[in-house]
Order: sequence, then structure tokens, then C-alpha cells
Amino acid sequence: MRPTCATGRRPSPWCGKCCGSPGSGRPTWSTISAQATGASPSPRHASSARGVGIDIDPQRVREAEANALAARVTDRVRFRNEDLFEADFRNGAVVTLFLYPDVNRKLRPRLLRELVPGTRVVSYHYDMSDWAPLRTMPTPEANIYLWRIPGKKPPQ
Repeated sequence: MRPTCATGRRPSPWCGKCCGSPGSGRPTWSTISAQATGASPSPRHASSARGVGIDIDPQRVREAEANALAARVTDRVRFRNEDLFEADFRNGAVVTLFLYPDVNRKLRPRLLRELVPGTRVVSYHYDMSDWAPLRTMPTPEANIYLWRIPGKKPPQ
């Protein structure tokens, strides 16, 4: 089953049932994703999307929790203080990254091996070297890159 936008809005790269954000620095991707997919106090606009932020720095996790509280999405996001190379984010419909290029490249084989075909991978600022994105979205600060996990596992 393909993830779809629970709000009925036009699907976007960060819209899905679960958005995992490994190694996300100040894990705000999860908070932004929850807001973008309809996380509002109004039940009329509520969706089933949820976010999980993962960071190895406990201070960053505390900052993310404070951001989620301010954004009123604490019922939709949670944050884990973990090493992204050991964390389980296989259930994510969307995996968002804000990692340096070398970390993206190191994580890529694991993403391809563990995520189900069709899962979206979105990276802010940094690409994945020779893995060409399906779409590049320019923003004033940096590009956002979108990939989908392919149906057949490529040779590694």
C-alpha cells in the first residue's frame, strides 16, 4: 500500500503516515512534517501522520521537544536520543535527512536495504552523490532533494 496524504491535500515529499528523521540535528523536520500534514488542534484538519526525530545529541532532542510543544504537535511527534546507524526507522513512509554528504552516503546502503519500495527519502541541503534525486526543490537557503526507494534492490 502506498502512503498518501491523510489530509486529502496534494501529496508532498514530506507527507505520509510516518516521517522518520534520523540524525536531524535540531529535529524540526518531524515537527514541520506534522504541521504540513494537518496537525492542527481542530479535529476537522487532523490527520494520522506522525513524526519521529532521531538525534545522538540529547540537547538537540530537548530543543526538538520544545519546538513540538510550541507548535502544538506533541501528540503527533516524538524524539529519540539514538545513534542513527543503530536506530530503527524501517516503518517510515518518509525519511527526512539533514546530514552532511558523507553521512548521507554512508546511510544510503542501509536505506536501500531496509526501507520498503516506494518509501520517500528527502534530504535538506545535501544530495547523495551518484544517486540522482527524482526531484530537486530549490529554496532560498538550500535545495531539498527527493528520492524513492526503488522496487528492485540495486546491486551494491
